[in-house]
Amino acid sequence: MSARIALERTVELQPRYADAWAALAHSCASMRTGAFNPQPNSLDRALYAAERAVGLDPANQLAHYALAVAHYFRGDLGAFRAAAERALALNTRDGAAMALLGSSSATPVTGSAASR
Repeated sequence: MSARIALERTVELQPRYADAWAALAHSCASMRTGAFNPQPNSLDRALYAAERAVGLDPANQLAHYALAVAHYFRGDLGAFRAAAERALALNTRDGAAMALLGSSSATPVTGSAASR
């Protein structure tokens, strides 16, 4: 939770810092999906932060990965795949994006898992 608070403060002070927006998106999604003290609308907040990161720096691999994570846990697998593939195109050695793409093919989010 303190990481999320620090990231929120960072984007408040440096609103054009795409990496911080991407990290905030990932933090919000992780809190919601892992049930680590989720805030209201955590997945909506994750999507907003990820979209903000991509808007600030369309060539930022971390931003596209965060966008993929947000879409995945919201259950939008088409948008997830597009964002994850873009993250991989930007950095073909991104193991996290490769793993997320691979695991999503094996165990897609459905129903109650997407609404957590």
